[in-house]
Amino acid sequence: MVAGGPFGLEDLVHASGYRNAVLLLLITPVLWSFPVTLMVSELSAAIPEDGGYYVWVRRAMGPFWGFQEAWLSFAASIFDMAIYPTLFVLYLGQLIPAAAQGRMYIIVGVAVIAVAALWNIAGVRAVGGGSLLLMIALLAPFLVLTIVVYGRSTGWPTAAGLARVGTSSLDLLGAISVGM
Repeated sequence: MVAGGPFGLEDLVHASGYRNAVLLLLITPVLWSFPVTLMVSELSAAIPEDGGYYVWVRRAMGPFWGFQEAWLSFAASIFDMAIYPTLFVLYLGQLIPAAAQGRMYIIVGVAVIAVAALWNIAGVRAVGGGSLLLMIALLAPFLVLTIVVYGRSTGWPTAAGLARVGTSSLDLLGAISVGM
């Protein structure tokens, strides 16, 4: 439950400066996600059953704690999934202000939920293929902008130049919490 998306990265750069933001975004997955990845891959190989954490906890600690794990994962996913329609409407409201006002806020949010539900009902192949297309669509503008900026400059910005920009008051603890 650590994939919250890019929301908040603006605050990360503001709180810590460009250099520290990039360092946090590079270091956090190694310290936070990589150990979990190793644990999940080890347990998946050792106990290849559907159910993931629930199965592992139930086997190690019994049915009561297995149930607790299942319930907590379910509750966490409800709160985690509830934020995405809201974020979509807030970001859309930056482009189309009327979409984030009054009843349209609710209508657009419900439409996002309906599309996501129908997409999931279509099956795992539809979700996987769609996710790949969305990833390409999301990364393409960054690739284009990187090429344009590199073409117009004399080279990549230096680390010293990046470190000087936006670091008048650093909030490293705030930046770490946003990065995680």
